[in-house]
Amino acid sequence: MRIPAVIAGALMLLTGLATAADRAPMRESDANLFVFTDFPAAPVPAGTVDLVRMGGGKLALAFADPVRPQTPGEKAGIFHRPAESEEWTHLGSTGGEHAKFASVATADRWILFPFGETSPTRPIEAVVAGSRAELVVGRIPALPGPFQALSATVINNQIHLIGQTRRGSLEGHFLRLNTLAPVWAVIENTPVFSADQVLLASLHQSLYLFAHDSGADRTSAWSYSSLRGWRSLREPPVNVTGALVSRSGDAHLLFFGTPEHPQSIIGYHVTTDGWALMGEVPAARDLIAVGQITELSKELFLPDAVIELEAQMQPTKYGWRDNLVLIAFMVIMVGIGVYLARRERTKADYFRGGRQIPFWASGLSLFATGASGISLMAMPGRAFEDDWAYLTISFFIAATYPLVLLVYVPIARRLNVKTANEYLERRYNLGLRLFGSVVYSLNQIMARLAAIMILPAIAISVIAGIPMETSILIMGLVTTLYATLGGLEGVIWTDVIQAVVMLIAVFLCATWALIALNADPSTAFAAIQSAEKLRSFDLTLSLLGPTSLVLFANVVATTVSMIGDQNFIQRVQCTPTEKDARKAVLTQISVAVPLNVILFSLGTILFLFYRERPEMLNPTIRADGIFPLFAAQNLPAGLAGLVIAALFAATMSTLSSAINSTANLGVE
Repeated sequence: MRIPAVIAGALMLLTGLATAADRAPMRESDANLFVFTDFPAAPVPAGTVDLVRMGGGKLALAFADPVRPQTPGEKAGIFHRPAESEEWTHLGSTGGEHAKFASVATADRWILFPFGETSPTRPIEAVVAGSRAELVVGRIPALPGPFQALSATVINNQIHLIGQTRRGSLEGHFLRLNTLAPVWAVIENTPVFSADQVLLASLHQSLYLFAHDSGADRTSAWSYSSLRGWRSLREPPVNVTGALVSRSGDAHLLFFGTPEHPQSIIGYHVTTDGWALMGEVPAARDLIAVGQITELSKELFLPDAVIELEAQMQPTKYGWRDNLVLIAFMVIMVGIGVYLARRERTKADYFRGGRQIPFWASGLSLFATGASGISLMAMPGRAFEDDWAYLTISFFIAATYPLVLLVYVPIARRLNVKTANEYLERRYNLGLRLFGSVVYSLNQIMARLAAIMILPAIAISVIAGIPMETSILIMGLVTTLYATLGGLEGVIWTDVIQAVVMLIAVFLCATWALIALNADPSTAFAAIQSAEKLRSFDLTLSLLGPTSLVLFANVVATTVSMIGDQNFIQRVQCTPTEKDARKAVLTQISVAVPLNVILFSLGTILFLFYRERPEMLNPTIRADGIFPLFAAQNLPAGLAGLVIAALFAATMSTLSSAINSTANLGVE
């Protein structure tokens, strides 16, 4: 049987299994998105309460209650509980019984900012040293006057405050303080709002402001970053300024205990600018009197208890039929290696495929080797989260490939070197050749292989329920088996199958998402334009971001280094002629560039899809996992398994090439 016939049969089997799978309906679950755990309650009366968890868990919780206790024996002020203890310690009074507080947490301290007509302007610190804490007043500069409404958050070492000096004011006062050089700075270009309640939150390097005007019964929302300034956001469906807010996952802000819906957990997804009901706290809890969380934390304070919550993945369509497709894919990979093992007779056969590999197979292998699971997930994830700036890498690669075609391919073929490092010995000495081989091998084994396996394994564990360690073991063992048995020929022909599986999965998901979107084209395009999702070439002369200059320099450096890539050397030497080697390189680029365009298009389509369905976005999923998440949620059972198989394929194709090329260096 000829190899192409075996490949065609294997692809038909996989496609048949995927398309013949039962169209199982979406599994419904009445389980809450969050799991709750009770912790010891604080000895404070119900009232305005602030909660903080310090960085690294050094300070478990701290509370401020400015309300004078009504029950004998109760205390007002700051309470502290170390992470390893269940006992609460009263640190002292806040000194402002009638004041309200905004608060922030840094790695070793909790800072209270009092506000209100009669409140002092001097912040109060709870400084932490090990399991101990003490109150400090006067270290942070006083606020520039009393505030009627105030909220605070921290990014890196900078504290950000926003509020109003008098009720009904239309100008927000936006202040920033670097804790390393404590001087308040007024930030220009603040949004114009009228509010008696404000809430400030942070995620990554951006700020999110929510302001409620009780007179107009309206809550407005903005985001702020140093690069883009202030931007208006979708208005929240309810007033969220009286709630607790906490970051969750990669792109969610969660609001607990809004005044109108005290039991509800309302989520805001910063990428899609979408609001959704994410779940509810236990029915016995009362969140109305709770203040705000000021740092990423799993713990929430309620007046009658302290609870910890953890987000869990919602059920999807992924099931046993998808695992069947995945098992079939793995069996086919091993079968190809076993079938080709009897064909390997010499070292040239094993590491060069007998120089009889068709150019299209070598080109698809080059493509599959470069298209790891990371790129298959990261490209749509990047387009979903941001824009198309990184797509320009594909066009820059195409522009620099004449160097590969006209210089590198002839050098690799005419010098007839067995490894890229053999030239180093001819030009310099044996020591430099050995040094180059060791550096390449260590980079492949200890850096590249680990990186390309971990990200898909994490996504697969969350979406498909396959433990991360199991995914890594399966990919590693199966790949090592067929790469060892079949040599380079086994690597290339499995790469061909894996490349086709990747192409089918991406085309399938992009088409399915476009149909499922069901949106008016003009409305969809307006949303894309408004979010600047199609921005690609950034001609700014800066080295501080993914500008075209930075990306082009990266591509040039990568292209120049290709002459030292053993994977490239093997692929251009396994074809019958130098002309075929050039065709192989052209095949790679002609497949990679269109696929990358489709991957970025898929990310933009998924942005539009989830923009109208924010309730389907789980806090446990990072942007890189949006492609497999969509497949697991929306594709029929069986086809979702084909997408997970594509992630395995993208990872294993890079893995097998690294194994074979490193073995080639070791043998030589």
